[in-house]
Amino acid sequence: MQLEQYPNLGNYLYVSNLSFPENKKLLLPSGFKDEEERDTFGVSSLAIVEHSLQEGQAHDALHDLWLVIQTFNYNCSWKKVNVHGQATNTCAQTFLKTLSNVKVSAAAQVRCLRR
Repeated sequence: MQLEQYPNLGNYLYVSNLSFPENKKLLLPSGFKDEEERDTFGVSSLAIVEHSLQEGQAHDALHDLWLVIQTFNYNCSWKKVNVHGQATNTCAQTFLKTLSNVKVSAAAQVRCLRR
């Protein structure tokens, strides 16, 4: 579809497995060195689309971060009220450590997208 819209990209596009479109690399304006190269291939008009995609990706990442923080906080509260004993406490703490790692990863994703 990108080749139909932007025929100048013919040498740069490659055929990939169409059963996994999420793995297909799109040639967006940020992938080119400078504005002159973007104009040569006629992709300058895609800047608006690319910005929209990046904004949507950032919103998704923020939502994921919010959700993992909420999940972590709920599980901390639940552990304080309901978990008693060394074995169950250790198990619950291991689960909270996993959630904490997910939280750190989600925050790193948000920071990366912000840059």
